[in-house]
Amino acid sequence: MTIRSVLLWCCFVLCLPAVQAQKVKLKTGSVKEKKDEKKENKTETTSSGAFKVGDVAEGLETDGKWYKVDILKVEADKYFIHWQGYKSTYDRWIEAGKVRAIGSSGSASANASMSAASTASGSKTKVYGTGDGGFKVGEYAEVLDRDGKWYEAEIQKVNEGQPNEYFVKIENYSGFWVKESNVRAKGSGASSEPVGFKVGDVIEAVDFGQWNKGTVQSIRTTNSGNKMFTVAFDNGGSKEFTENKLRVIPVYNFSGSNYKTGQYIRIWYSGRDSLDAPIVDIKDNKLLINYGGYGAKWFDFDAKEIRNDARTAAIAASKAMEEQFFQDCNKYSEAIRIFGYLYNKKHDTQFVLYNQGLTSPRPSDVGPMLKQMNELDALIKRKYPNIQNTEQTWTTELSKNPGHWRVIAEERNELAQSVVTDMIKDKISEATRILTNYEFLKNHEIGEFEAGKGIGVTSSLQDILDNNGADFMKKEEEKIADVIKAAQEANLGQNEITAFREFLKKLSADVKSKFPSSLVSSQFNPTLHDAAAEASAKAYVQKTYSGAAILKIGVIGNQVIEKNNLGIPLYRYKRVGVLFRDSQGRCRFVPAYYREDYAGGGAYGTPYIEHHFTYYQSCN
Repeated sequence: MTIRSVLLWCCFVLCLPAVQAQKVKLKTGSVKEKKDEKKENKTETTSSGAFKVGDVAEGLETDGKWYKVDILKVEADKYFIHWQGYKSTYDRWIEAGKVRAIGSSGSASANASMSAASTASGSKTKVYGTGDGGFKVGEYAEVLDRDGKWYEAEIQKVNEGQPNEYFVKIENYSGFWVKESNVRAKGSGASSEPVGFKVGDVIEAVDFGQWNKGTVQSIRTTNSGNKMFTVAFDNGGSKEFTENKLRVIPVYNFSGSNYKTGQYIRIWYSGRDSLDAPIVDIKDNKLLINYGGYGAKWFDFDAKEIRNDARTAAIAASKAMEEQFFQDCNKYSEAIRIFGYLYNKKHDTQFVLYNQGLTSPRPSDVGPMLKQMNELDALIKRKYPNIQNTEQTWTTELSKNPGHWRVIAEERNELAQSVVTDMIKDKISEATRILTNYEFLKNHEIGEFEAGKGIGVTSSLQDILDNNGADFMKKEEEKIADVIKAAQEANLGQNEITAFREFLKKLSADVKSKFPSSLVSSQFNPTLHDAAAEASAKAYVQKTYSGAAILKIGVIGNQVIEKNNLGIPLYRYKRVGVLFRDSQGRCRFVPAYYREDYAGGGAYGTPYIEHHFTYYQSCN
């Protein structure tokens, strides 16, 4: 290495620290220059808030802690801030209520500004709202801040939302929006001031992230005015703490609503995370719980988010009873399925059944199932008289809710009565639809037989006319024999059955009395005759209707030959009419066909009578 190289190397080594220092200085200076450039290029914005561009303050982060921030921009009720010690990528807008003066012990909204801009310009008479029907603009109320304390504030704006929101302003600080649930009339709630510990109090102190039970042994005041508490731990040892490291022992066992302001309870604030938080306020069977950095929220006394060991124990006992219940009662599941369907139908409920396709039970099911339901009800009354659905059960499925079983079993007779009643009503409605208006007394055209009109002879009409309607009533009851049997087995629906019989009896009497006057005279007066056809028709009628006395018989029109599409004969026939008096003295007309089927080769087979309908006509 040459002398020149050595000299250059030494110079480089000796000058390096100065260069690095200058580099650091330049880097530091560049940041300041950048800040100064912002101050020079950005016009300061005046605000009703406590801070201006360039101020250094503290900002509340989402973790509930306060960090130093630079105020970069100011707009109405918010600041654009830079978190000191962090990259500018984290710069963002933040509400005025989340910014406070450095060293302040409360939130920004709870502390007056140290800036001259915050000097009060005057005073006015304060009007305190009651909260009845909501607060109004200009009224004063108490507002819950994130630190869990209530502060007096003026209502400046009202957002008519659901729920209402208010824009409030605490004296000497910027305004912010707050939910209606976090606003109350002055003095209307419980105090949210610190509990205030004394010697002998049994408390919990947080040490290395763990809350440990102990007793306040002594209290001293430091030169700066802060209190220090010496705590003797139950598990041995003692240690001194500031007051913010102490808390009252959380209560996890509540019977009824024995909550108190200041108590700590366990609260679930997300699916799996929980924390011990203090009760800030109690109102209308609701608890206001302070989440610390997460804010405050109202809960019902029995909210599932609140840990309650007494309730948990009751649930566990109920769950154990439920398991035993289903072991004892599972054999009645089919009966409860059917009666559950009836319960749904009656009360318009949505209990889920084992079989979604289930419809109304068959009549034959009612009696046996009611017997099972009687057994189930007796079992429940004996072993599980007050069983309810456990609150851990979130489904409406009958197979998982013993309380539903108990309710349905208690109502079994009414449900069985309803199904039998509905069945009988349906049958009565069907019979009424068929039998009323006396459709079977209607006279119909007898078509091409030139006999005029007649009442079609049916088995129901014959049964009504004969034997005083006894056969008719018997056959109609046979149509609903399964329903009547179910009603008798269940000892239900007897009134409906009696009403149905009375309906049939009255209907039979009415039809029988109106029958003679409903008949029309026969228009049958044949002029054509065929000895073979008439002889065959006469023999058919006398064989079919025992004791028939022929009054008129004859052929109507000429012989007709029916052919297929190729012109080949199929059969031939003649129309033969027969008017006769039956054994009951009632006149009937039989329109018949004297028919011969084609046998081929121009020949026809043996003739026979074809007959479809018979009509009643007047004998006059």
